[in-house]
Amino acid sequence: MLGGKIIRTSRNHGMELYVNVLSANNTMRVYVCVVSNNKGSTLSNVTIVKVHNKPQITHHTQAQTLIAGSQIPAMFICNAKGKPSLTF
Repeated sequence: MLGGKIIRTSRNHGMELYVNVLSANNTMRVYVCVVSNNKGSTLSNVTIVKVHNKPQITHHTQAQTLIAGSQIPAMFICNAKGKPSLTF
């Protein structure tokens, strides 16, 4: 059996299926399936699952007071994070 954490086991008609998490962190998990019976076993290809996050505002805009007719423009600053990379 491979290293990692077994997350799913199934037995049917003398065959066994194991789904292993080979590695994991907050943004990605790596899976592999192991299938075996009384004749031997085989591995699936490695499957990588990337976890994406919706955008999150890290710095909100601030209220501003401007003088009508002034040459000073309003400037709004907003920062965000997320995966995949954000576009503005």
